[in-house]
Amino acid sequence: MNEDNLKITLWKENKLNQEWSINYNDVLNKFRLSVYFKYWVDGRYSLDIALRNFITAKDGLNSVFDTNEDYYKLFDFIHNKVIKKV
Repeated sequence: MNEDNLKITLWKENKLNQEWSINYNDVLNKFRLSVYFKYWVDGRYSLDIALRNFITAKDGLNSVFDTNEDYYKLFDFIHNKVIKKV
């Protein structure tokens, strides 16, 4: 599958009427610019905690995801991208 087609559906501010989708690469690029990515790089957070905090925090994506399955697909994608680069 083309990486550009990989998306996760989120809900802004945990509101049912605020559903939106974002491409995995866009999540990764925004995550890399965040304080949560820095916390992972310097060892304060595991990658899992840093990514979950980024998705849910007001200074991140300020959203929630529906299922752990959706989240873990995104996590695996990001893990495979950042482990090769860090």
